[in-house]
Amino acid sequence: MKLDIPNPYILKKRIELEALRTIKMMELNEEERRLVERIAPVLEDSLRYKIVRSIIDALLEKSFPPEEMLHEDLIKEVEEAEKDIKSGKGKRYTYGEFKRQFSTKAD
Repeated sequence: MKLDIPNPYILKKRIELEALRTIKMMELNEEERRLVERIAPVLEDSLRYKIVRSIIDALLEKSFPPEEMLHEDLIKEVEEAEKDIKSGKGKRYTYGEFKRQFSTKAD
């Protein structure tokens, strides 16, 4: 699983450079420069949030795929197990019994 995750430090530097270029291109008076200096951190935080959110969403999608990506037989097994539990056919295990019963199946 390879994700293209931008380096936050490089991204921040790019934003700062772009902001400086924009400021240099424009002839700003002192009041406008103060406004830009107040707005820049807000924009950085907003961009940072969007980047982090997109990374989290990508990781969640890889870790917990949507139901349509699961195999049909797995979905049916889970649904049948849920029905069994609701109808009182569920089993109770001690820790040792559970470990013996299911550790050999996983190996």
